[in-house]
Amino acid sequence: MALDADGNRTDVLKPEEEWTATDDELALGNSKVLNDLFNSVDKNIFRLIKQCIVAKDAWEILKTAHEGTTKVKSAKIQLLTTKVENLKMLEAESIQDYHLNILDIANSF
Repeated sequence: MALDADGNRTDVLKPEEEWTATDDELALGNSKVLNDLFNSVDKNIFRLIKQCIVAKDAWEILKTAHEGTTKVKSAKIQLLTTKVENLKMLEAESIQDYHLNILDIANSF
């Protein structure tokens, strides 16, 4: 998706001969970012983004794949909140064991 002269989204791309210096810089930046994204993910994740031609589209796919949707984020936060609220040190538990429990919760997300 590209923007026309008025800033509206369009599927019609401007011929490369008509690109301004700014258009050229933006295209180069997009290519560099896409290249970095493609080279920084494993083969399975690459399959999700290989069809992208705009870096922002690839980034949004990666963000959703790794962070999840808003519903998933809310569920994770609720689960973490419950774990923290239920965290209590037992009488027979050492400080080191309690500390490990806290670290487990902190590293679970």
